[in-house]
Amino acid sequence: MTPLLASENPSTSVEPKKEPWAQPESGYLWYDRSTYAQGSYGAVVNEEQTHQQMNHDIQILSPAAIAPKENIQVKVRTANAESTKIAIVMANGQHVGLFNGRPPGVSNAYIPKQYDDYYECYFNGRIAREAQGPLTIQVIQNNETAATAQLNLK
Repeated sequence: MTPLLASENPSTSVEPKKEPWAQPESGYLWYDRSTYAQGSYGAVVNEEQTHQQMNHDIQILSPAAIAPKENIQVKVRTANAESTKIAIVMANGQHVGLFNGRPPGVSNAYIPKQYDDYYECYFNGRIAREAQGPLTIQVIQNNETAATAQLNLK
């Protein structure tokens, strides 16, 4: 039998770096999906945190509420692979969504990626500090608003 090196003996070795996972929150039960952390694979979606609106085969997934100056991610799921942009506007039509480091306006256009029987793309942005009142997320395809969803301010 070949003798173990000191670095191979668990009692004398040192773990070189931390593992990439963390301890689960208290109350976690491996068999109960409602105890999984938000964003974890298989977690039950909390309706207070995620707002979904289905309109003309377009689904908009976003936070239910956000504060000015906060970052936002909006996912758009569609039944087709049309070029898609989004805008976030106030009731008076003023743009308050900041995308791609530009002043408030419409995002860049993206072609959604196909997953099973739907297409999806996501947009990362920020809400301008001037934002007031309820906001509207507009999904724009073919230079027309194809779907909308409400977004409340905190």
